[in-house]
Amino acid sequence: MNTGLPPVGGTSGTVLPPVGTGGLVAGQNGFGGTAPIGAGAGGAVQPTNMGGAPPSSVGGAPNVPLTPVGPNCLKPGNGNYSSPGPYNVTTTDVDLGMIAPMQDSGKFTIYAPDPLEAACLHPIVAWGNGTGVTDSNFTYDFLNKNVASWGIVVAASAENNTGSGAFHKAGLDYLLKQNQDMTSKFFGKLSTRAGVSGHSQGGIGAGLAASHPNVVAVVVEGMTFTATQKVAGLVLTGTADIVQNATATATAATGPDFVAVWQGGDHVGTETVLGYLGLDTTNMDATGSQKGAQQFQRLMAAWFRCFLANDQVACKLFQGGTPSGCGICKDPGWAQLASKNL
Repeated sequence: MNTGLPPVGGTSGTVLPPVGTGGLVAGQNGFGGTAPIGAGAGGAVQPTNMGGAPPSSVGGAPNVPLTPVGPNCLKPGNGNYSSPGPYNVTTTDVDLGMIAPMQDSGKFTIYAPDPLEAACLHPIVAWGNGTGVTDSNFTYDFLNKNVASWGIVVAASAENNTGSGAFHKAGLDYLLKQNQDMTSKFFGKLSTRAGVSGHSQGGIGAGLAASHPNVVAVVVEGMTFTATQKVAGLVLTGTADIVQNATATATAATGPDFVAVWQGGDHVGTETVLGYLGLDTTNMDATGSQKGAQQFQRLMAAWFRCFLANDQVACKLFQGGTPSGCGICKDPGWAQLASKNL
């Protein structure tokens, strides 16, 4: 099992430690002594949009024009994006076979809102795991299931080494192809406006997958991403995470960018099911960790609703300026908030 990362963005030998093995383990899991990752400081910083690179060719998915932006037609729900949205969620496991050399799994779990509406196209998102996580429906289930409950189809990879972005692109290409397949339940029901997301190494992969022509929004946990005019970026991290100076990404952004840093949040607790279940007490009490995980869950769903579905209720959580004007700015627990072009 590969638990490290190859050099990224010119970094010489930078390696991220494992998030877990076959799921995740409690505590810091070997994180003591890990050097901080500096945003914009020549460290293992998330690469930004790579321009016009073509998508991966898994499944033969062609380049597909973006669905035009229009008024939100997804069910509105109650506006509380940390609670289940207005859709039920179904899950289906698919195996896309070989996506990259030396991979461990081509399996994906597809989270889909139910019912799929004929008169409203559902946006799509691809997820990538942190290093060492080998499941597609447990460690980050609370995040991806919640996104799907708000009307968005998610392809979550089970691969434990997703830093190349190939698995994110494969998940998107699979859904784009399903949207054109008359035998698929997704036929003609998906928006081609796409997002990518991931934790730790999966966040690096999400940033590289932002080069996919259909990607217009990125959400990363425990990693950094700098927004471009093409791709809006949300960074979720904590004061005890390996990522340091994450707010610098907002300064450098040329597109909509938001950074939220949870007080006491760490890399393997707050950002995974450990925090969501209140089991991580490494840097704060269980309540603080759980509230942080719930906030990350909330912001991930809201960011994709805003930039993929034009949900203005969701957009207002991020608009108004930081650290005092935005919709979440008065919520307790944030150590730092930064934004640009919102």
